[in-house]
Amino acid sequence: MTFIRLEKIFILGLCLCAAMICLTACGREKIVYNTEETENNNETPLQQEIPEHIEEVINTERGKITIDADVLNVQNFEKLPAATVVIKDWSEQDIKNYAEAVFDKGSVEYVLPFWCWSMDDLMDEEAKVKEQIKELGFTEETVANHPEYGYLEIKLLDLRFSIQSHDDSKVLENDGSFQWISAEDGRMTCQAKGTINGQEYGMLAEKSDEDSRYSLSFFQVKGEHYAEDDTGHFDIPGGRWLSPNSVVYNHNECKLSEQEAINRAQDFINQMGIQDMTVSGVYQALRYMYNTDENGNVDALQALNGYYVYFGRALQGCTTPAIKPYVAAYCYDTIKTETEGGSIEYSQGDSHYGYESIAVLVTDNGIEEFCYLNPMEVSEELVEQSKVMEFGKIYEIAKEYLQIHKMDCEIDTIRLCLGRVKYEDSYALIPVWSFEYNDSFDSVEWYPQAVLINAIDGSLIDADSGRPMN
Repeated sequence: MTFIRLEKIFILGLCLCAAMICLTACGREKIVYNTEETENNNETPLQQEIPEHIEEVINTERGKITIDADVLNVQNFEKLPAATVVIKDWSEQDIKNYAEAVFDKGSVEYVLPFWCWSMDDLMDEEAKVKEQIKELGFTEETVANHPEYGYLEIKLLDLRFSIQSHDDSKVLENDGSFQWISAEDGRMTCQAKGTINGQEYGMLAEKSDEDSRYSLSFFQVKGEHYAEDDTGHFDIPGGRWLSPNSVVYNHNECKLSEQEAINRAQDFINQMGIQDMTVSGVYQALRYMYNTDENGNVDALQALNGYYVYFGRALQGCTTPAIKPYVAAYCYDTIKTETEGGSIEYSQGDSHYGYESIAVLVTDNGIEEFCYLNPMEVSEELVEQSKVMEFGKIYEIAKEYLQIHKMDCEIDTIRLCLGRVKYEDSYALIPVWSFEYNDSFDSVEWYPQAVLINAIDGSLIDADSGRPMN
């Protein structure tokens, strides 16, 4: 099972003049929210003061900043909540429920990772996979050319790596029951396998220390490579590109509508019993198998167009923005502090817990991939209806930051949403304004946010970590 790598992500901010309460969750530090009244009050609808579209060009010594942006979600301006959230510790029953929901009835088996197997068992399994490939009429070299059996090549490679690096001291007995396995890097893993519509799939749940970057990741894939679709198709493992003009691509257009894809993804989430998560974004996606020649050129064997449907945690109808799995898992907790001279100082934080993220890949074949990273849960809803800062002040704060820190920046979306912000060792969901480069996911490793602003007090938030910039 290959864990998807990620680097940076998240959103920019929002302005919110809010009620503030002190909270302590499981011994965490208190988060204090501003309770002072703003100049605006609820007698005058604040959303009337916010334009639906902004066009402005700002010339600076560092370059030209173009703002040609729709302002989204303004209808939520006067009813934005704020809450404290904590890391959810998945229970044994949670994982069992997910597995039973995903796999065909009666097909679930809990298995040990290959590095826990005995040498005899590894050798026997390698022989079984080789025989399975032979019975299908393929060789080890040609099975990769058939996407429906590509997972056998992956499995064979994993087995051979485990054989080469085998360590007798790590061998464990498998009684077929659910169990967490400790890895050397501090992670705890649980693996299951089963079939989906008769085809073999695997599932992996991982958790680490309380604030680990990889904490509580859970995903299920078949073995193909996946790409996001916009200006190009970026392959996560190899960094190779597949042209959108590819004959293979054009002959496999998804017949589903966007709404049909959303409905299928939502039904899948409901089937798994996951609550309080709402669709936060839908983007075209490309699933493909490929070979590369000796010069590194891509030869696409099969491609299937579809949709990535993203889910974010919701409070009273408001949600966090769409977050890619790559970015969610590798949210670097680097603390940035702006000095009086305008320069930025960096310091590495102790925590690496990424943003909560659910992504579901939907094609004509159904659900192709499910990935749930960094689950959280609301521990206390502090404010049901927050008072927020005047948008005009937020906009001026954003422009000042962009003038100092951005070059040739083009902002095409300004979004009001909820942001997960980390305060020392505590987390909160608060209203934020997100000033974004664009509203599409054309790179798996790219943060769309140019600036993120706390809607409560207008403070800047570092999108890399979700921490306030001091």
